[in-house]
Amino acid sequence: MAWRAPSASRRRCTRRPTPSAGAFVDDPEVGQGWVLLDAAHDNRFELDEINYLDSRLAARGYELLPYKDGDLASALRPVSAFVVIAPMADFTEDEVLAIAGYVE
Repeated sequence: MAWRAPSASRRRCTRRPTPSAGAFVDDPEVGQGWVLLDAAHDNRFELDEINYLDSRLAARGYELLPYKDGDLASALRPVSAFVVIAPMADFTEDEVLAIAGYVE
């Protein structure tokens, strides 16, 4: 027997109002530190595309630092976060291990 959609008279849909949303207020908790931005893996973005991210971090007391090459494990030690956007090149095994050690 083939499946058939139920007739319109048998369907029951209850209308529910959309919940109201409160106004968004950006009241950041201010800290301090650095956020490392991956720029070593042929990342497909331009800095002007992430100006908003940079400004939101700055409002919270954080500075965005590009990582272009070198020892990733050492670069990760003093930072509060590591941001990777659209990498097109593979991470090396050492880089993967450095990131794994950082998030643990």
